[in-house]
Amino acid sequence: MAPSTGRETRHAVAEQARKLVHMPQRRLEKKIQEAAESAKEKAGDVGAKIGRNAAEAAVDAVTGNVADSPKGKMA
Repeated sequence: MAPSTGRETRHAVAEQARKLVHMPQRRLEKKIQEAAESAKEKAGDVGAKIGRNAAEAAVDAVTGNVADSPKGKMA
């Protein structure tokens, strides 16, 4: 096998340089994607907690209203 030509070598070196330049950008994009996914998950958890608290409060309010009404006091 003969060694690569100067042109092939320059092309290979330039290609590797381009890969190195784009590597930090890909890492940054990956970190941004991970942060976005984490934020969505946390938002879902917060939303679920708020919904659960609202539902519990509504049930408590209805239960309290029924217990305080004249029909609720049978004893």
